[in-house]
Formats: sequence, structure tokens, C-alpha cells
Amino acid sequence: MVIKYYGLRVPTRIRSETALITDPDVYADIVDTPDPIPLSIKFSFFNNEGLTLYVKVELVSAPEDYSMEPLEAGEVAHGKKIDFDAIVNRAKPENTDFMEIEESITLRVSAYTDSEYTALYDYADVTLTVHLINSEHSGWEVIKEVNFDDGTLDVVECYEENVDDLSHCNNYCQTSNSVYVSPPYSALHYAAPYYGYAVSGYFGFKLTVDTSGKSKAYLVFYMYKGSDRAYEVKIRAGDIEYYIQTVSESEWYKVVIPLPISSALEVVITEYYSFGYHDGLHPFKFYVDNIKIIGA
Repeated sequence: MVIKYYGLRVPTRIRSETALITDPDVYADIVDTPDPIPLSIKFSFFNNEGLTLYVKVELVSAPEDYSMEPLEAGEVAHGKKIDFDAIVNRAKPENTDFMEIEESITLRVSAYTDSEYTALYDYADVTLTVHLINSEHSGWEVIKEVNFDDGTLDVVECYEENVDDLSHCNNYCQTSNSVYVSPPYSALHYAAPYYGYAVSGYFGFKLTVDTSGKSKAYLVFYMYKGSDRAYEVKIRAGDIEYYIQTVSESEWYKVVIPLPISSALEVVITEYYSFGYHDGLHPFKFYVDNIKIIGA
């Protein structure tokens, strides 16, 4: 699954105020992704109207290589909000001799007053730019690549943020052969509160890279949620933060993020974990693999 995440509040013509969608630029790597490439685009719909609404999303304009099954996201009562992901599929390009191509697609978010989706209340069109990247094209310089397959974390460090008290938590990072993209290892951040204690905060990994002298740079990596008590993923590149709200457990996700240009860019990949009074059954496990920084 190729996912798209971080939020931007976009004014719409829908009278229920706004729909919260992803950044209007969507990024995907064509390397080692399925055909078609599924682009998961997150929406949040707020209903400030005085009646119940039913939300639908469909693709209304795109190049012929794109397709989408209309999504009936369901009921939203007055004063409530729903979060959902719209999956847009892009056929893999037959000609892969490119570093990056940009394509425009338009999604329509419609609100109906009936569950059969026949009585249209209002709608809004949202246009996104899809960036397809070929991370193995010779035009990219590989600034840093870490696959953990030598059994070490290399330049990747353990990282925690906004954690109440690490002294009440068994917390460490190491390579792991439990799950991986490229054998035999991935990187694992493990955390679990001691019995009788609660713990919450962001746990993950940090690395520092040099993207100076480049006109553009990207972070490409895989992540895996191994805990049912973990929630949103937060990725920070310098001062820019990206959030991934919906990640299924026990599935590898490939992520592409544009990076700022800096001689000492700190990149942090974390997941929020919260659990109280540890019973030994719900430790935090967050895996990453095949981290690649490219630039040109």
C-alpha cells in the first residue's frame, strides 16, 4: 500500500464547513509497488449542518491510467466528524525511464441527505497533484541508504518524544528478523511499561542527513505497525511534520516524503503509543526497513 497522509484544511463548497484532506501533492515510488499502485488519500468530514449527511467520494477527472471505485463513506450526524481513506489506483507506467512525473487528478466529495445517495445536498471538487517517482533512476543521487541487513542500525538512532517517564518503561531499539522487507533484518523499536505503570508518547527512530546542494530530495522507506495500542505515525523532516492517521497492523507500508534542503537535516520517524498498567500483552513494536534518501 502506498499511503498519503499529512493534513491541510481545504475550504470547500460543501456547507458543512470544510473537508480535511491530504496535502494537495501526493507522492508515490513506482519501485517494488503493486500494479496498479494504490494511493490512499485521507479525508476528514465535519458536519456542522442541522441534519444528518451521507458522504461520497468519487474520481471525476484524471488521466486514463487512473481509476477509483466510488466510495460511500457513510453517515455523519450533525456536529460529528468521520475519517476515511479514499483509494485511487494508478496503473504502473510501462515506460519507467523517468525520475519523476507529475499528474493532476480531481476528486469530488459529495454530501447527500439520504442513505441511498440520491438526494444531493452539496459537493466540492478537490484537485491533487500526483508525483510518481522512480527511486532507482540513475538521475537520482543516493544520499543515504540503510537496510539493516548487516545486523546494525548504522546511522539510525533510537528516538522518543513527549514520553512521560522512560524509567517506568522497558525501551530499546535493535535489528530484528521477525519481519522485514529485505532479509534478514529490519529495525525495531520496542517499548512496554512495567507492571502498574502507564506510558505514552512517540517512539521511533532518528537519523541526520545532508541534502545541501540539491534542488529536491526525498525520503523513501517502509514501515510496519506491530502493536494494537499504537496510533498515528508522525514523521518530522527539519521543521516540517507529517502525520499518518490510519495504518493497519501487521502490514508493510511504503512511504515517500519530500525533504527540505539542509546540510544537517534531522529526520524522525515515530509512532504514538499509549498503554496503562502493563499486563505483558500489548508491547509497542514499530519496524522500519530500507530507508533511502535520494536527491538531484
